[in-house]
Amino acid sequence: MGEVLITWSARVVVLLYLLRLAADVLIIEPVRRDRSARWAWTVGCGVYLAHVVFAFQFLHHWSHTAAVEHAARRTFEVAGFEFGAGVYVNYAFTLLWIADVILWWRRSIAEKPVAPVYYWVVQAIFGFMMFNATVVFGPAFWKWVAALALVAIIVLRMLLPRAPGLRIGES
Repeated sequence: MGEVLITWSARVVVLLYLLRLAADVLIIEPVRRDRSARWAWTVGCGVYLAHVVFAFQFLHHWSHTAAVEHAARRTFEVAGFEFGAGVYVNYAFTLLWIADVILWWRRSIAEKPVAPVYYWVVQAIFGFMMFNATVVFGPAFWKWVAALALVAIIVLRMLLPRAPGLRIGES
């Protein structure tokens, strides 16, 4: 049961991340885009936190050392070198996601748009983490899922009308 919870929570996190990106790219109306993306981001964060709990409960048995060893072993299997410190990268990623959700809800209440540079830095970090978690370390079929999702978002964005002066990352 634990493996199923770990696997499916990871898949749902990826789906919610893709929904957030799709909202950013495909929804023209700023209020609707912000609301849709923010909810996908918030729920995605919650599911990601559940995924972390599932992994620590069922895979690492609440042992930081076991998590580091697992990360080192998986990195060696995929990349040919051990890198257990990836666990610390995941800890930082977790804190960033929680902080960004909190900041986004506070910005939304105050009706303050996010600075585009902040948006792109966060998206670069998340894109890197999602790519590594799914395409590099995930099952082989995720490579095709990721490629199809990226192509679909790009094609849809090219086909849909654009709002005048709209830039991703602004509300």
